[in-house]
Amino acid sequence: MWWVWDAPIGNTSDNWHPFTASYTAMKTDGQYITVMPAMDLVVAHKNANIDQNPNRNVTVPQYQTILQMLAGARR
Repeated sequence: MWWVWDAPIGNTSDNWHPFTASYTAMKTDGQYITVMPAMDLVVAHKNANIDQNPNRNVTVPQYQTILQMLAGARR
């Protein structure tokens, strides 16, 4: 299932922010993929070795922090 961050505001990209029109797919155990059209960026986050360590997880707030850090680095 895809989750949409928000819709574009206005007719031009002048009013957009990094998460405008972005969407994310979330899977179990902290696996995510996010498309950020305003930044021309796709982020794929895979939780390696989940079979070896089943308690290893990345929560939605932790992943959002990762995205905010990437967006800040790309500006």
